[in-house]
Amino acid sequence: MLPVRCFVVLACALTLLAPVGQAREEKQPAAPKELVLSIPANSELYLSFRVAAIWKSPLLKQLLAELGKEVQLFQELKLTERELGISPEQITRVTIVSTDLKASLDSRMPPTLLLETSKPMDTRSLLRLGLLDAKPRLIHGQTVLVAGQQAGLFRADRQLALIGPLPTIEAMLDPKAPKPSGLLAQVIAQAATEHAVGYVVPKVFVEQAERELKLMGFWFVVRPLLATQQAAVWVSIGYESKGQGHLQFTDEKAAQKAFKVIQAMQTLAAVSLENLRPSLQGKWQAASKFLARVEKILEEAPLEHKGKSVSAQLTLKLGKAEMARLLKEAVIPLRQAARKAQMSNHLKQIGLALHNYHDSYGTFPAAASYDKDGKPLLSWRVHLLPFLEQEALYRQFKLDEPWDSPHNKKLLAKMPAVYALPGVRPKIEGGTVMQGFVGKGAFFEGKRGLRLSDITDGTSNTFMIVEAGQEVPWTKPEDLPFDPKAKQLPQLGSAFEGGFHVGFGDGSVRFIKHTTKLETLKAYITRNGDEVIRGDE
Repeated sequence: MLPVRCFVVLACALTLLAPVGQAREEKQPAAPKELVLSIPANSELYLSFRVAAIWKSPLLKQLLAELGKEVQLFQELKLTERELGISPEQITRVTIVSTDLKASLDSRMPPTLLLETSKPMDTRSLLRLGLLDAKPRLIHGQTVLVAGQQAGLFRADRQLALIGPLPTIEAMLDPKAPKPSGLLAQVIAQAATEHAVGYVVPKVFVEQAERELKLMGFWFVVRPLLATQQAAVWVSIGYESKGQGHLQFTDEKAAQKAFKVIQAMQTLAAVSLENLRPSLQGKWQAASKFLARVEKILEEAPLEHKGKSVSAQLTLKLGKAEMARLLKEAVIPLRQAARKAQMSNHLKQIGLALHNYHDSYGTFPAAASYDKDGKPLLSWRVHLLPFLEQEALYRQFKLDEPWDSPHNKKLLAKMPAVYALPGVRPKIEGGTVMQGFVGKGAFFEGKRGLRLSDITDGTSNTFMIVEAGQEVPWTKPEDLPFDPKAKQLPQLGSAFEGGFHVGFGDGSVRFIKHTTKLETLKAYITRNGDEVIRGDE
């Protein structure tokens, strides 16, 4: 629980670097280069990451090369690079500090962010963190931008930025403030050489864990660990990764009790891995062999009890060839998960656009537009373009001509990404699997669009747009035919193992299993059948 919550704080702080609107051009006072910062002695959270060193490590390079650029991590990094004008290898260090961890987790007092780079950054983006209307103030000889209780400081060369609550920044600039000691001082010293370090005063987690463990009946088993006063870890990353963890307790007796619990947990973890390995045989051979080695490392990992502290060390060697085998097994499901997330997002955008269309016209779009003789011209996917921020593309269509007219056919190649199947090249030009059912009782029926009031089964129980099994040209007025009496449905979903994605009438997106009964699927397809649906059977 502890590491997860700590990294949530880190993620929240880094997310603040994302764009939130256009910043004003403002000149800010520059602080002298001989800036000296001190970590407050009463810090309850201290995290420091040598980003460039981690990014350049051979292990991470191999990992990122295998993951592929469609993974969300790359999208976030592109966003940060665009906003700050610096790439990950130019971020020397990211440090997060909080003197009131509970207030930071509750968003009452955000943690302080210290960003160090090897290249000047665009400080205008950082000014958006509540500092657009800030005024300069001299604090301990340094010019600080202050807006209410939020403050920021930028070094003259724009290679260091400090943003956070005013009291924390005042403490960091105060040359007479108490200096960190004990475990915190040790962690700060390790930050100079290790890839990542962390320190936390876990009282806020202890309080929550105590309540939860009492409910689960584990209270007396792990109770000694809840006496932890401080916790720290530092890690170096590579083909030989090393990590150390330290816990400090109220007194030597408490540490001794906790040491016995940790010993038992160490044995339990090794046994759990031993029991897990047989289930990985076959499809996950590399993972099974890797876990066998981790199991041995856990069994032999040195634990030490000294005075009021308990410490542990782990060393994991991982060859390049072994890493490649592990990644080969792991990357496929990772990419699948990334593609599923993108697919879900596409359907959500389409669902929102359909509802915005309804808000504007009083109905959803019909499956197609028609000429005066009743011949279908263009798909609903074309008429939805203005609600997908594609107004310019929509204006290029000749709406009184069919989809395959000499003019309109040229626009097949301009299919918006929202209609594409993530990570898969269309088999036909402008091919899409984003389709709806057309027929009696379905979302598309007749030549006029439906109103929300026509969906009497409830929007959360009605298929709107589904992931079809076969592509159609995105501008063509062609979707999935539906006959309530049919003994089978058109093919649904072939890109994802086990099922297909569906955008429901309420805007939600779900993954429906291929094993779902035909009767259940028909009930979902119809909007007014009054069927009782008992889950995705």
